[in-house]
Amino acid sequence: MCDKTPFPQANDLNKIMLYVYHFEYKTTSNLMNEINVTSPRQLSYYRDAAIFLGFIANVNGKYRITKKGININPSNEFYKEVFIFELLSIPLINNAFKRQNELLSILNEEPNFKKLSISTKRRRVSCFESWLKWLNEELKNNE
Repeated sequence: MCDKTPFPQANDLNKIMLYVYHFEYKTTSNLMNEINVTSPRQLSYYRDAAIFLGFIANVNGKYRITKKGININPSNEFYKEVFIFELLSIPLINNAFKRQNELLSILNEEPNFKKLSISTKRRRVSCFESWLKWLNEELKNNE
């Protein structure tokens, strides 16, 4: 995760996954259509979340897919499973997943989260709650 990247505000992991999945193959306009957002600002939330999660990197002002993000691609029929595996390999996500009832204290350990205002923290907690819900549903569906 990148300390300079804003703490995520993109609630929908499906959209983050699709953003990464289509990143190298679509224009900005096509990406907006693909993930069903209506403004470049909304798209930037999903890009920033993909950066925060390590799927995309900002290299000298240019966005590049990372080694981790390359596995989330159309040629891999198990891209969703790989996406889930990669998410759970991130210590913050894994810790939050394992200790969901302690989410706020886990997030408060993160420097990017600590510096947020109370109202912003509530929204970011909501983001993580939606991520955990998605992970729970996907893992339950794959049993």
